Amino acid sequence: MCVPRRSVSDVLVYAHCTPLQLGFWDLYYNRYLKKENYLPSNVDILSTPWVFRLLVNTLRRRGIDYDTIDERVQSYLDAYMKKQHQTRSREYFKQYRPYDEMMKFMRRARYRCKGRCSLFTIGQSYEGRALMGIKIGTSKHRGENQKRNIWIDAGTHSREWISHTTALYLVDMLITGYTQDRFVRHMVDTYDWYILPCVNPDGYNYTWTTNRRWRKTRRPISGSDCFGVDINRNFGFKWGHSGSSTNPCSSNYRGNEPYSEPETKAIVDFIQSASRKDTWLMYITLHSKDRSSGTSRDWAYGEADIPYVYTFELRDRGRSGWKLPPSHIIPAGEEVWAGLETSIRAIEELKSNGNMAKLKSNWEANHVIKAPSRSRSRHPTTW
Repeated sequence: MCVPRRSVSDVLVYAHCTPLQLGFWDLYYNRYLKKENYLPSNVDILSTPWVFRLLVNTLRRRGIDYDTIDERVQSYLDAYMKKQHQTRSREYFKQYRPYDEMMKFMRRARYRCKGRCSLFTIGQSYEGRALMGIKIGTSKHRGENQKRNIWIDAGTHSREWISHTTALYLVDMLITGYTQDRFVRHMVDTYDWYILPCVNPDGYNYTWTTNRRWRKTRRPISGSDCFGVDINRNFGFKWGHSGSSTNPCSSNYRGNEPYSEPETKAIVDFIQSASRKDTWLMYITLHSKDRSSGTSRDWAYGEADIPYVYTFELRDRGRSGWKLPPSHIIPAGEEVWAGLETSIRAIEELKSNGNMAKLKSNWEANHVIKAPSRSRSRHPTTW
């Protein structure tokens, strides 16, 4: 809104005498007015829609002329902030991040979320690092009495850095997409998302400080000079079957018993807590290479009885393996996001047709969804 110079003083007095928050700009210098005696030929006023109606009525009563310049300021600001955030996100995901930076990302994400997010901690690692995740969801759910939960974890194997950053990419998409994409809004309003980006923080920290190839936890093994257990061989369902080792020095050492690791036990206790036990719809674990028995995926389906359980295997398929260059971070995130959206749409389509049991009965439970070796298509996953 623009008002002439002769009326600026009246408007300023009005603004000071009311609880309304109005933004005054000097049209020529494009800055906030600092003093009442600084009177340009015209002044621009920025207001919210509800204040605008009150302001217009007041100006009319006082006989003050005005022109409405633009009613789309908020849309311009939203577009600008979207572009700015996309730029910042692209910059963030151009490189891998250590554990402390990942935790800072989560804390910032909570504040960006505007009440739709909260942080949760399911326990501590052997060395005392927080197993911290983020919950994303709203109270706008309609239909069933209780919202269904979706679990996503990453970083079980500490050297698979692409899994950690992909989990953070999904967090970013769920937060930023809520105000920009109708289906993302539906995903957040309909489900509660629990995302744990670093299952194995001790091992992950060790890959940054000492040994990039490290895969397991960092707990000392009694009776051995070796350290660590493969968390993904430490779950109880089919524990000790093929693909695991009894050798403490092996990279896939299963532990001396199921659930021996605090990280494993924390996941199990959290998911099977009385308040959440029957609310889980989907369990997704992110990895960069093939998995075997005794895994979290086996447990989630075989013991926790979660209907839809998947391992998302991230790019690539053997050229770089877990040593994936940072240039693959964003493409990998885009591929997994496309697969996640497709999964939700498929489940909801079956539900709408009354065929919720069909998907579980006709598909093998332990699904591995693999990203293509060379593709950035919107629907890259194979089923």
